[in-house]
Amino acid sequence: MKFENLKLATKQGIAFGFILFIMAGTTVFSLVEMSRLKDEIDKVNANWLPSVISIAEINLNTSEYRISELQHAFTHYGHKMQEQEQIMLAIKAMVDKKQDIYEPLMVYPEERKLYSDFREKWKRYLELHEQFMRLSRQNNA
Repeated sequence: MKFENLKLATKQGIAFGFILFIMAGTTVFSLVEMSRLKDEIDKVNANWLPSVISIAEINLNTSEYRISELQHAFTHYGHKMQEQEQIMLAIKAMVDKKQDIYEPLMVYPEERKLYSDFREKWKRYLELHEQFMRLSRQNNA
């Protein structure tokens, strides 16, 4: 029995079944791809997004820290200097907190190296900060 010898209704049924089979295959493929995309989105939301937010906040806080140092240096009143020192302590605590959040989120070796470089430079900066604060206090004494 050849396809061309079949009744029109049978041919239409076969064509409709074939179309349904293609649509079912496309649906299954789409579901598999959507699941893969969901896994990637979950990975971004669980790791990269908090990582980027932490880095951005560390950057913001270190900038605020430097601004507070300058405000401290330009202040001539003892109580204002103490206020600036309290602000700097709070900002440093926020940087430390964000570093604690960021450290376990690092995935790539390059990221670890860059962060290690940042930690060393931040440590050195804080050492220089102590000298700066001592000079700033002596200048206003």
